[in-house]
Amino acid sequence: MHFFNWVGLDVYEAYGMTETSGVITIQSEGKTKIGSVGIPIPGTELKILEDGEICCRGEQNISGYYKNEEATNELLKPDGEGGFWLHTGDVGHIDEEGYLFITDRKKDIIITAGGKNVAPQNIENLMKTSPYISQAMVHGDKKPYLTMLVTLDEDEITKFARDQKILYQDLGDLTKNEEVIKLLNHVVKEKNKELASYESIKKFRILKEELDQDKDEVTPTLKVKRKVVTANNQDLIAGMYKS
Repeated sequence: MHFFNWVGLDVYEAYGMTETSGVITIQSEGKTKIGSVGIPIPGTELKILEDGEICCRGEQNISGYYKNEEATNELLKPDGEGGFWLHTGDVGHIDEEGYLFITDRKKDIIITAGGKNVAPQNIENLMKTSPYISQAMVHGDKKPYLTMLVTLDEDEITKFARDQKILYQDLGDLTKNEEVIKLLNHVVKEKNKELASYESIKKFRILKEELDQDKDEVTPTLKVKRKVVTANNQDLIAGMYKS
C-alpha cells in the first residue's frame, strides 16, 4: 500500500466473506488507513470478542448453511435481541475511529506456555520482509518460546553465496552452510527488535527446499498449511525445544 500511494495510485481495501454476501467493511476516498480494511458499511455492526474474534451483525449475513445445523450453530450465535452475530473466525481490532484491522485467523493464534496470545502471521510477514526468506512458519503453542521454520529465497541466497565465494552444488547445501546460517541469525535478531519479547523467535531451522503444493504444504494461493508442515517436520521442531 505504501508503494501504491508513492506512485499515486488509489487502492481501497475491503473485507468480507461468502457468508456475509460480500464486503462488510471498506475504505473510500478520504477514509483510508494503511493496514486497515476500512469501516463498516451502512447497516453493519461489528464487535470484537475477548479472544479477539471479529463478529458481524447485519441483514447481509446468511441465515445458515444448507442442511448443516452444526456448522450453522458454530457460525451464528444469538445476540439476545432476536438476531444473530456471525463469527468470522478472524482475529483483529477496531481503533478509536472505527477502522477494522485484521490480525490473523483465530484457529492459527498461538497461546504460549506463559499464556500470551501470539498472531503468527504478523511475525511471519515481518520475517519475509527479508529478501533472503521466502516462507516462514512460526511454532510455539503451549511452548515456553517461539521457534520458526524458514525457506530460502533461491535467487537472493545464491547471489549471497557467490558474493561470499561459498562453494555449493544446490540449495540444500546452502541451508547447512555456516555463513548462510550466520546471515539468517543476523536477520532474525534484527527483526526480533521490532517484536515484543514474547513474540521474538528464539530458534529457527532452515528447510532444505521450498514448501511444496504437491506435498499439500501450501494452498494454490501459497498460504502455508500449518498442520501439514508441522507433521512433515515434527523432529525438526521438537529438536528446537530440547535443552
